[in-house]
Amino acid sequence: MQFVPFAAMTGLRKYEIALIPSLSCLRAIRSGTVRKKDGRRSVVVFADPVYSARDARVARRGERVRSERPIFKRLAFSDDEAKYIVAEMSDALVLRGFDASRSRLMSLPLTEFEVIHFATHAVVNRKVPQLSGLVLSLVDRRGDGVPGLLTLEDIYQLKVRRGSLVVLSGCDTGWKSASVGEGISGLTRGFLYAGARGVIASLWAIDDAAAAQLMREFYSELRKSSKSPAAALRDAQRRLASIGRWSSPYYWAGFVYEGDWR
Repeated sequence: MQFVPFAAMTGLRKYEIALIPSLSCLRAIRSGTVRKKDGRRSVVVFADPVYSARDARVARRGERVRSERPIFKRLAFSDDEAKYIVAEMSDALVLRGFDASRSRLMSLPLTEFEVIHFATHAVVNRKVPQLSGLVLSLVDRRGDGVPGLLTLEDIYQLKVRRGSLVVLSGCDTGWKSASVGEGISGLTRGFLYAGARGVIASLWAIDDAAAAQLMREFYSELRKSSKSPAAALRDAQRRLASIGRWSSPYYWAGFVYEGDWR
């Protein structure tokens, strides 16, 4: 049931839909939830990381760089996604390119942010789920390789603001594996464990341009303080469904909200 795109079902489109890994997880989330009363949201965005020394943002360095085959393709619309968020959330901190790095993330006081947004690739390791993660910048400004995979183990070590929202705008970020007695485990579960109230993730390989448009609509709805993240996602999906180019559920139904619906 965790992999069913309920948003695609016509009869459910008027409802706010929330998933939860287990009742014990929900109990843990609610035991420490803290909400700001003024409705403002401080946002940090990690977008458009540099995955290869062949990236145009890196000075080309010799034959080795020219012959290198990038493992991850640059997400062309993730920078637009970041701009859309800034337009809606004026207090957003955007870390793009080389600054969208694992080291920068690990050094940030994540407890200060109400929304943490990742516009990047995800890696899913079905045999060893602990090695799954989010891919941040893999090279520095000189083109030298740097550790860039934020693994599930790393995520469990993070401390985020109680009651915060994490948005994983990447492919298959909602993938999970079974865990006896505790439901399912995955990137979303990791962020919930770290203190988030809810996580938005994807059930399949998403379209880069469509994801940027959906997030534009989502943050526009989220800025309306009376709306929950689940309601904002529902309304953003309904908006894309009404636009001819994006009307197919493939473009928007893969995003789900997991966490406390209150």
